[in-house]
Amino acid sequence: MDSLIGKLQDAMTNNTSSSEFNSAEMKKILAYKKLAEMAETDPKRVKRILANRQSAAARSKEKKLRYISELENKVQALQTEASIVSEQLNSLQL
Repeated sequence: MDSLIGKLQDAMTNNTSSSEFNSAEMKKILAYKKLAEMAETDPKRVKRILANRQSAAARSKEKKLRYISELENKVQALQTEASIVSEQLNSLQL
């Protein structure tokens, strides 16, 4: 068990991710000794426990932020495309 905790701590300090857990999950696992013990034998169960702890409101907020970011990227792309088309139109009218 100590070897897993050591690996998780090393991965966090080196900014590398474990194949099973991302950095946020690793922080939570290291905060709870029982989760760290379970992570060694049943990583899927630990992921499920962590997901269940995350509130629906927090998941909804994250989803909304991702959606807004996607919309902002689309707006930027469409504005770029509109300016290109406008330039082409102006050059054709001359």
